Amino acid sequence: CIGNHDESRYFTANGYQSYIAARMTGLGIPWSGNLGVQSSFRWRGLHFVMVAPGVVGQGDGLYDLYLRDEFAASDAIWRIGDWHEAQHLMQTGQKVDQTGWGVYEESRRAGAIVATAHEHAYSRTHLLSSMEHQTLASTANTLVLTPDDPGTPADEGRSFGFVSGLGGESIRGQYTFGDWFASVYTSTQGANYGALFAVFHVKGDPRLAHFYFKDIDGLVIDDFWVRSRVGCSDA
Repeated sequence: CIGNHDESRYFTANGYQSYIAARMTGLGIPWSGNLGVQSSFRWRGLHFVMVAPGVVGQGDGLYDLYLRDEFAASDAIWRIGDWHEAQHLMQTGQKVDQTGWGVYEESRRAGAIVATAHEHAYSRTHLLSSMEHQTLASTANTLVLTPDDPGTPADEGRSFGFVSGLGGESIRGQYTFGDWFASVYTSTQGANYGALFAVFHVKGDPRLAHFYFKDIDGLVIDDFWVRSRVGCSDA
């Protein structure tokens, strides 16, 4: 996804978008839309919807509607809403609200994982029934993704979000705290550079995934499981 530091070199000749497009084309992955800004693609059963709230336009009234419509038309059991910037309470640093809550809530209602970066730290929420209000649905180590059923008055959407921002520029401390965070790894915790990994179709189960954050010294600081009930009629 386009980030705030990428804008001046994203759309230019030989800019970042052209490299991403070449990589996608080389791998044989087609996409629709403006790649990395307002685009959608599938890869091995995962449906990625990439948007740019706060970087190129506003989230509310634009990208939230795009996420809603793309996921509503999807039959994928694994869905990932992907963008760069974040709301203040969804990251551990000092950044202010930048995206609006719509992109978070439309992803949650679709049972989609929220993947972000921007803050130079790692954090991951528990399973939430409201991201805007940080409402805990479960603190279990297996997070069960559930879509909202539009045919009922209740909002059944359940998901989680993460910030994986330890790519190498710097490591920042923790300034935002809340019981909705399941894992936090910042300079306050002595963090090192690293990334969040995910393995899908674990143990031959297409609805089970294993996630873990590993730093460059091989230390695993967050380890959890995710099960998808998206597209599943069996309660």
